Amino acid sequence: MMVSSEANDAALPPEKFIAKIWQERRRFVREGRIKQPHPWQVALSQGKVSGTALVEYVKNRYYFLCNINRKDAQIIANCPIPDARRMLLRKYIDEEGQDVAGGRLGPHYAMWLKISDALGIARGAMNSFEDVLPVYRYTVDAVFNFAKLHGWLEGVAATYATEGRMWKRYTPKEEHREEGLLPEGGGAEAAFWLTRRSPPVLPRAQRRQRRAR
Repeated sequence: MMVSSEANDAALPPEKFIAKIWQERRRFVREGRIKQPHPWQVALSQGKVSGTALVEYVKNRYYFLCNINRKDAQIIANCPIPDARRMLLRKYIDEEGQDVAGGRLGPHYAMWLKISDALGIARGAMNSFEDVLPVYRYTVDAVFNFAKLHGWLEGVAATYATEGRMWKRYTPKEEHREEGLLPEGGGAEAAFWLTRRSPPVLPRAQRRQRRAR
């Protein structure tokens, strides 16, 4: 009797099963189907991102960070196990702001408003999300809706597939190819650095006013 590879995989211990999944990612990298490191990470690290591109990056990244906590809240709401909810709550508070539970740090997304101020982006444009790229909005909303409509374990799995940097745990360090680069999610550092080395990118109306002077 032949046993399918799927059945063999299902019989693996959890740690080996997860490791097998991430082996597929390593294969995709070798085949060029996944760029490692990502070209955007390289460009940020080398200071090759234009002011215009940086503005768009900040607007889109802000939308992502404003919705992570909403996704986490959906996972918690779907979880029937008190101890698991309490564990998940730590991540939610970290994203929403430790200050809501007596800590010092505010929400992650608030830091990006400081960056947008340095770049001359109007707060109204940031908080309205009017300039978020449709494909980016679709992707972020898809993760939120997945967490809302699926079980809490599936929501946790989606979280660590998109946010958890789990690939590093199952990939040899020599394959990371990140020497000298900002870490993933290091856009904040890059944005602060770039705003210090070049003048802020002003909104179009302010640029016209300056030229008219």
